[in-house]
Amino acid sequence: MNTIYIVGISFIGVFMLFILMKNEKRLSDYVLILVNVLLALLLLSTIWIEKELNAFNFIIQHLAAFFLFPAFLTYGMLLIDQKHQIKAKWAWFFSFAIGFSIFLFIDFAFLTEINEESLIRLYENPNLIYHFFFKGHKIFAVILLLWFLKQLKQYDQRIKSYYSFIEPIKLKWLKNFTIIQIVLYSLSFFGFLFYNFGFIQDISKVYAILNSGIVLGVFYLSFHGIRQYNLAQFNEIIKTQTEERNVAITAEVQSEETSKSNKVFSLPEAKIDRIYSDVLQLFEEEQIYKESNLKVNFLAEKLEISPHHLSMTINTKTGKPFYDFVNEYRVAALKEKLKMPENKQFTILSLALDSGFNSKASLNRIFKQHTQLTPSQFQKTHFAK
Repeated sequence: MNTIYIVGISFIGVFMLFILMKNEKRLSDYVLILVNVLLALLLLSTIWIEKELNAFNFIIQHLAAFFLFPAFLTYGMLLIDQKHQIKAKWAWFFSFAIGFSIFLFIDFAFLTEINEESLIRLYENPNLIYHFFFKGHKIFAVILLLWFLKQLKQYDQRIKSYYSFIEPIKLKWLKNFTIIQIVLYSLSFFGFLFYNFGFIQDISKVYAILNSGIVLGVFYLSFHGIRQYNLAQFNEIIKTQTEERNVAITAEVQSEETSKSNKVFSLPEAKIDRIYSDVLQLFEEEQIYKESNLKVNFLAEKLEISPHHLSMTINTKTGKPFYDFVNEYRVAALKEKLKMPENKQFTILSLALDSGFNSKASLNRIFKQHTQLTPSQFQKTHFAK
């Protein structure tokens, strides 16, 4: 099993090198390096413990395991944060790890006589307080990861308000990694519980399975983290829209209503109707939806209005985010093209690109979402009539 750990550490070194070689590194890249460093320490200490258990490698292994999760959560929140800055309120991610660190220092310094026998006992059959930290940490992690999935869902909703093509910034890979971590922490909880009750005899097997899963998971995270290059642009746009919204709210709210200043700023109905009429003209007469990377800010510039006002108008009039509104036009345009016999000589992808779609993967998913059929199924069904 040490071979797997050594290979894992080697790959971690390669990933860290690639991250450091990235152009225009951001704060999230350095946090991703921290995640990899903690994983490397976890694997190194596990290898060391199998050869010799001492106080130092015991502490390193457990602190690395406890801090690995909040480091990942900080990385994930940085990716979806509008300002890409670490926030003080995220400190609670580290609360369990910090609490355990303090307890570990007090226990090793003042409470427990540290020798080989006591360390083996702590490692293989921890007392009640250690059980609380070990099991509680895993429950705490699962709860926070479920909370993070909710934050990712809200992020998806935000990007749909400003983009018609979201694949490069959708972060599905981060959602997948989070689900993997929920599974691993759940298995860890029950694996160690079964060991404590005697159903599992060899604790090293539990560590081997879990650490292998963590290694594969962090490889997946690092690979996609290195490839993530479009989030900075999106976060900058969202930051601009948020600032515009705050300015608008400040201008409208009376001094005696400042306590309600976080309410959503609304436009007069007449202005909403006027903006929407201009939008329909661009979509129906100029067919602007054929621009594959159409964004709210580009459309707002053409209409000479605030991107926030434009996004809000579309949502108010249609009940849909910008993403769904634009793709509804693209689907309708492609459907008409697929119905024409003279277009059978062209590939479906070429017709889709001419309708504003950006890729084959997004085409099939979006088209099926609107029609319950793939484009090829729709074409075959139409000509079979």
